[in-house]
Amino acid sequence: MAFRSVATQAVTLLRLRGVPTVSNNSSSITNTTTNTLRSLAFIAEVLDGLHYAASHEWVKVEGSTAIVGISDHAQKELGDLVFVELPEAGSPCKQGEKFASVESVKAVSDVYSPISGTVVEVNTSLSESPDLINKSPYGDGWLMKLTVSNKGELDGLMGADAYKQHQAANAH
Repeated sequence: MAFRSVATQAVTLLRLRGVPTVSNNSSSITNTTTNTLRSLAFIAEVLDGLHYAASHEWVKVEGSTAIVGISDHAQKELGDLVFVELPEAGSPCKQGEKFASVESVKAVSDVYSPISGTVVEVNTSLSESPDLINKSPYGDGWLMKLTVSNKGELDGLMGADAYKQHQAANAH
C-alpha cells in the first residue's frame, strides 16, 4: 500500500512537470515511478546566500574574505571522499583555475576556484576526515578561505535559483 502511495505521488509530480504518463499500463507507471524516485533521491541541497560556479563549487563572501567549497551536488556525484589535496596558505588562485583535487572511491577530480584571490587558510580537518565534505559540504566541509582580489567576479556566478536550474538542466 505504501508503494502505491509513493507511486501515485511520483506520477502526480511527473504530470506537474509536464511529463506524459500512461495510466492504463502498470509497467509504464512502475518504470516512470522508479525513474522519478531515483531523480528525487538525488536532489541536492542548494543554499541561499552563496554564489555557485557551473563546475559545482560555491563561495560565500564575508567582507574581503571568501569561503570556498564544493556543492552538495558535487559531493553526491563524487561519492565517498577519501583524500583531499589543498593549496598552501599564501598561494594565489585565479577564477576558473584548479586549486585542489578530491579523490573519491570513484575517481580523482579537480576543484576550480570560483573567485580570484590569495589563500589565507585551508581546512586542515579534511586531511584526517575528507568525509566532512560528504557530511557537511556547506559547513565543516569547506575547502579554503581566501582574500578576494576582484569582487566583480561574483557577477559571473549563479545564485541559488539559477544553480538549481543549472542542476536540473544537466541532470542525467
